[in-house]
Amino acid sequence: MVVFEVDPLPWLPWGHQVIDGGPTRLPRTYYYATEDPLSQHHSYCIAVMDLAPPPLDEAHWRNQVLNFLTGPLNRNVLDHQPSLFGDGLYKLSSPNAVNALVNHGHFQVQNNFVRFLRADDAEQNHRASQGFRKGWLMMLGIHPDYRNDLDIANAVSTFGKFHSWNRDDPIKERVLVFASFPSPALVPRDVVFGKFATVGGVRESWTAPVFILSADFADVLPADEDPMPLDGNPHPLPGNLQPHPNLFVNPQYREIGWDVGPDQHFDSADGTTDSVGEQITADELADRVVVLPKERPVARSLDFDKPTDEFTSTVFSATPMTAKTKRGRKSKTLVVQPEECRFTLSYLKKDGHRPAPVLAVQPRPKKKARAKFLLVLPQDEEAEAEEATAQEEDDQEYINIPATPIAVMQRVGSELGIAPEKLTKEKLEADPASSPSTDAHDDD
Repeated sequence: MVVFEVDPLPWLPWGHQVIDGGPTRLPRTYYYATEDPLSQHHSYCIAVMDLAPPPLDEAHWRNQVLNFLTGPLNRNVLDHQPSLFGDGLYKLSSPNAVNALVNHGHFQVQNNFVRFLRADDAEQNHRASQGFRKGWLMMLGIHPDYRNDLDIANAVSTFGKFHSWNRDDPIKERVLVFASFPSPALVPRDVVFGKFATVGGVRESWTAPVFILSADFADVLPADEDPMPLDGNPHPLPGNLQPHPNLFVNPQYREIGWDVGPDQHFDSADGTTDSVGEQITADELADRVVVLPKERPVARSLDFDKPTDEFTSTVFSATPMTAKTKRGRKSKTLVVQPEECRFTLSYLKKDGHRPAPVLAVQPRPKKKARAKFLLVLPQDEEAEAEEATAQEEDDQEYINIPATPIAVMQRVGSELGIAPEKLTKEKLEADPASSPSTDAHDDD
């Protein structure tokens, strides 16, 4: 719904005048077509001037825009006339010409600027509103002559869009209609079917009550799209589906890389940086990608223009192997199984299939040791002696082991089965260096 000013006088045919109808005139009615009309206006565009010319100069500026289109722009203009929503309506030779004008910015025409709009995108009368309902309606008491597709669709088009009705209903006094409507409050309580008599100035009408049976929201969307399984088969046999716990890992369509596993992802072109931005060594890269020898395919390609030598096979297993790297963390290894899936290069080009990139693993060059330079300052002998003494004290490690009580040592010895005469206080406090050395054990 749009509210704007309009002057009907310039559009009146010769010899006619406007009858207003008074303040009680019906302000608005609605019409929703049963079928969308066939679009035939793509070759029309509306010219809008930034500085609106006065009414007396509209024809002059319309001709200026026409000369600009046919002159500097070299466009073939088939027709031009005044426009209610701009400074001129122009018909060009093709929709492509209109699209070029609409996508362009402002054009300078003398001391003014002009821009072009599509005929159905006029800013004055084009609006949109969000939300509507879909449901079943029941009409009672419709005249039998109006029980047809055309009349029922015309009746519903005054407040909604007609979709279908139950023609096989055995009850003739009701009509079940499936339609779209803005909201239940905007569905009328009855529809008056009328006709104008050819003579006598009589209007006949038949009233049909309307009841709403269902009103479902039309903006309810179904579930989101499922991602492609890791093995590339969206319809496996029962019990063989391989979904990924992270459903956002794989895309939906194979032409954007469905066969690339989620763990084989490198951000740099040379494959030396992973998705986390961490540098990958040559050994880790060799552990992650395992390339098996190429085998001759079993199935023959349907494209006989290409030789069989161009068969390639690249499939990543759903369960990657784990290998221990030098840093102590586990990295996933992608295993290529050529016997599971085979494609030709011609098929890959037609279908958009992108195989995994071949990474050349080269050993990392050894870094040259940098020379270390030490700046030695002259010191006196006393300072050097003090520094050496402090260094020796720092290098020594002092281990202070607390003494074990005699009673604890005797209890532990008795539990170990040592003779009591060897657990006396004198024996335990004796210096081990002063005791005679023997090869035999004390327990013997």
